[in-house]
Amino acid sequence: MLSQRVHANEPLWFINFKSNEIQYAPTIRYSERFSDLVKKVRTAGQQITILHIGDSHVQADVFTGETRKLMASWLNDNNCARGFTFPHQIVGSNNPDDYSVTWKGQWKRVINSPRVGIFGVTAQSADWGSEFSIKLSNKADRSQYFDRVRIFFDAEDTQIFPFVRDEGTLVHRDMTSATYKLIAPTNSVTIGNSISRSAQTALNLHGIELTNSKSKLLYHAIGVNGASVNTFLQSEYFEQQTHKINPQVVIVSLGTNDVYNPAFCQVTFKKNLKKLIAKIRSACPNSMIILTTPGDHLINKAIKNTAIAIAQLAIQDVAHAEGCGVWDFFKVMGGDGSINLWAEKGLCAPDMLHLNRKGYRLKGALLFDALSKLDNDNPIHLRDNQLMVND
Repeated sequence: MLSQRVHANEPLWFINFKSNEIQYAPTIRYSERFSDLVKKVRTAGQQITILHIGDSHVQADVFTGETRKLMASWLNDNNCARGFTFPHQIVGSNNPDDYSVTWKGQWKRVINSPRVGIFGVTAQSADWGSEFSIKLSNKADRSQYFDRVRIFFDAEDTQIFPFVRDEGTLVHRDMTSATYKLIAPTNSVTIGNSISRSAQTALNLHGIELTNSKSKLLYHAIGVNGASVNTFLQSEYFEQQTHKINPQVVIVSLGTNDVYNPAFCQVTFKKNLKKLIAKIRSACPNSMIILTTPGDHLINKAIKNTAIAIAQLAIQDVAHAEGCGVWDFFKVMGGDGSINLWAEKGLCAPDMLHLNRKGYRLKGALLFDALSKLDNDNPIHLRDNQLMVND
């Protein structure tokens, strides 16, 4: 339960800073392994790749974007591009606000289907001349520019594939991905579709990886609105595309939509989570896997969700059984009832389910703090007076 003690000089008194760490069994040596990764980045220029999958809390990329920004600064990376990207706008959903999308032709949103990829959603087009452009927003600085574009896709017709329209050199293409090298770092790219007027099938676009060849950190945030654990289990391409990304660290932030469902079943939830972990391990056997717990929230803005605490324990049980780490955000944010305090501090969206921009930035800073504590040589311990709650 929340402490009722409020300190005038501690505006974030309700956050459990002492619990803000990645919990793991000593036998899996996560601190040692993470410290080794960081050391190789700092001394040998080796790149570290983090894959963070989730739901709407991740799709907007404010939460994960803040973690990415802080980690890039911590690793002295001035070329950290945004990584995996999806043109949500063309299928009627919301983009992160650091890029915009324009397009031609009809694009259909496909979700909860085997035809989705690692993003848990697919943009499908059977239109001749269909294309789309992604452009970073004006507030993006050159550190976010990219010079590599890898497109993940599938199509039943081998003559249908996506391609970079302007000044891109193809360096690799197979039946599920195409990689292009650009002349110089840029803030925009246009992706064309080779489909012909007479084609009887469609291009299925699974996502675009925007990276910089000089980056030290790749932090891929892959989230889709409404996603549950089962969303990613249905994907035929999840393992294949995760293997191509080859992350050393995989963070799984799922469970909110599972517990929001009145039919939530702890047994099924645990079973599905174990299946997802198995898929991740099949794709990248040596990766560190970190599970996160859903944050406190209300149902229909008013009703306490008792399933959150059940899922919290289920995630901890699965992590222990499967040798994963856990970031217990439910506990860190203050536990049962803490969403009301986040709302009082102006950190919560009106729906009492999502956070607002300030809240997600705070959450991102807390995750960075927890990750940095894994590095025995150079941890950054944030205190509440170091966290800004205003933009």
